[in-house]
Amino acid sequence: MDKNEFFQDLEEIVVDPLIIGDSEDDIDQEKVNNTWSISISNELSTQLSVKDFIDFF
Repeated sequence: MDKNEFFQDLEEIVVDPLIIGDSEDDIDQEKVNNTWSISISNELSTQLSVKDFIDFF
């Protein structure tokens, strides 16, 4: 996977709808549905910079 493919895969984060509850009781559902984790391989880390992520988001 190269840098462009990586950011294409991350597009899902941008278009994923946010869950906004009606009360504080919905906070757990919001956390589970609105949290993303991003990881990269060592190889890919040599191709990416912080600016790449800033530009993407």
